[in-house]
Amino acid sequence: MEDQYLAQDYFSDEVARVLAFRRQSASQRRNAILWEVAEKLSERKAAIHARIALALPLMREFKLLDVPKTSTTFMSASDIGGAGAHLRPGS
Repeated sequence: MEDQYLAQDYFSDEVARVLAFRRQSASQRRNAILWEVAEKLSERKAAIHARIALALPLMREFKLLDVPKTSTTFMSASDIGGAGAHLRPGS
């Protein structure tokens, strides 16, 4: 019975647009529907799609500088072995 109730909201045009166009939903209602499907129907494939739709807006390219901890002397990041990486979502 709960599945049918959630399906009415999940299979709506609003949620379909979020899933199809992979963009962040400005609507709290749409996000709430996706969260509810992800939590309550976690064993269903619809929950996987809901979790992806919720996570995509959080993914972005970024740069990371990894600097090992050394003594308290001031040195440049490259002098103490720092390494940079350009990371993309999913890599």
